Amino acid sequence: MRLKKIFIIVGLLIALAGCTQQQVKRDLMSSEVRHYEVGMELMKQGDFTAAINAFKTQIKLYPDLPETEKATLQLVYAYYKQKQLNASISMADQFIDKYPLSSDLDYAYYSKGLALFDIGFEGKSGNSGGSNSDIRQAHQYFSELVNRFPESKYADDSIKRMQFLRDKLAESEVGQARTALNEGRYGSAVVHAKYVIENYKGTPFAIEALDILTQSYNLLSLNDEGDTFGGQNETVVAETLEAPAKVMPEIVIDSVGWRNAAWFHAQSATDYTIQLLMTRSEEGVVSLIDQYDLFLSSDYAYYPVKRDGEVWYGLVYGAFPTVDMAKAAIKSLPQSLVKSRPWIRKIGTLQEIAATGVY
Repeated sequence: MRLKKIFIIVGLLIALAGCTQQQVKRDLMSSEVRHYEVGMELMKQGDFTAAINAFKTQIKLYPDLPETEKATLQLVYAYYKQKQLNASISMADQFIDKYPLSSDLDYAYYSKGLALFDIGFEGKSGNSGGSNSDIRQAHQYFSELVNRFPESKYADDSIKRMQFLRDKLAESEVGQARTALNEGRYGSAVVHAKYVIENYKGTPFAIEALDILTQSYNLLSLNDEGDTFGGQNETVVAETLEAPAKVMPEIVIDSVGWRNAAWFHAQSATDYTIQLLMTRSEEGVVSLIDQYDLFLSSDYAYYPVKRDGEVWYGLVYGAFPTVDMAKAAIKSLPQSLVKSRPWIRKIGTLQEIAATGVY
């Protein structure tokens, strides 16, 4: 009987020790994520200042935990809600650099675009206001989001904001052209008006830019060229009004100069491919292909593109039925390629543009 009691006591002590160890482990885990959880609760209460401090503490104390990645992204949002737009942009950049394969990477690009959008139009940065440079940067990040994450839930809003930004940039250029015309600076008026016609076709300001251009040429006594533009008014106006409303990154692909074009055009338009590189150096693309020849095999395409009047060279790799499969393929790339932050593109989009054969 006494021996039985001893066994019972020993068993209870062992069980108690096990419970204590489990409790310590739970307490430790709770401590590691406590700052993140506190920050989330504070944001629910609307106390973004305190939430920012909690998230910063989480990042400082536990830089390698999954919750720290979440805390970094929440800091982007919290700074934005506090109107600390430059801080929000800085955190978005840090997130993009540190977590290039995150499933939330699209939100980081979207958030940076939003902050630049506000700086450009509402002067919320604490400065005297924004500029066309901020607006162009906002357009750039919305454009990159649409390019890299075509299935993102933020893509539709990004496209709408890109359309709005194009209109505002066109309006600004037309305003400068109009002012130059009124002040007798006809050469400057020509430059601004031409820029609108060449870069913002489809906006409501392209027609006015054409009128300013014609007046400027006539006032410069360039009657022949002025008459030429005037005679083309109906055609240019028709093209302007019929230009598609959908705004996508302004990239035109020439079918001439493709490498492995047959492979690329044979792929399904609904599949996705990985954009490995976009550079103005053709030698850089060729060098990369040579460097990774065995890895790339024949499942790649190399093509020239024209962007903002300059020739760029792009390299895409692989064809994947889903975005998730493409993301998984990125993880299997050599680390030196992963560090270059490749992104995912819809094959059909590239095929449609390439089919035009227009530079």
